[in-house]
Amino acid sequence: TVFGPKDIADLAFWPVSGYIRYYEMVKPEEDCENFVQKTLDISLPGKISLAVNSFMNQVPLGYYAEIQKGSTFISFNHKSFQELSAFMPEVKDLALKIVAAGEQDWHLKMEMCKVKCAEGYEKFLDYFGSNVTDFVEQQHIASYLGMAPEELSRIRKIRKS
Repeated sequence: TVFGPKDIADLAFWPVSGYIRYYEMVKPEEDCENFVQKTLDISLPGKISLAVNSFMNQVPLGYYAEIQKGSTFISFNHKSFQELSAFMPEVKDLALKIVAAGEQDWHLKMEMCKVKCAEGYEKFLDYFGSNVTDFVEQQHIASYLGMAPEELSRIRKIRKS
């Protein structure tokens, strides 16, 4: 885990390979004693990944961020961002465009998560690409889509036949 609740996300990442997963710890209704991880977002290569409010405004996070073991990232810290912004105002404009694009992506992802079962999984694969299953564990995909891992396993099995 790179960041956790109450941490300030001082880094933004450009994934070269692997992924970043954002998640929270929740207690499921059926098991009031044990916490489980609920995947909130997945960031794959090709897009900048940052905990927007925490990085831009230096406020504490309310969730966790983990980088998959073996991933390769280029990181950029907040202090460097501020220093560069002081000399090049267009850096801040670029950051705002990245944040706006990330927000647009987030809305697309939330719409995808509203659709359950096989259709939701198909939308997930359409958005992230079919090779996402090479990087992201099945349990995290299921959590992201709001289904049990067993349900996702059945969907994947039917899809292969």
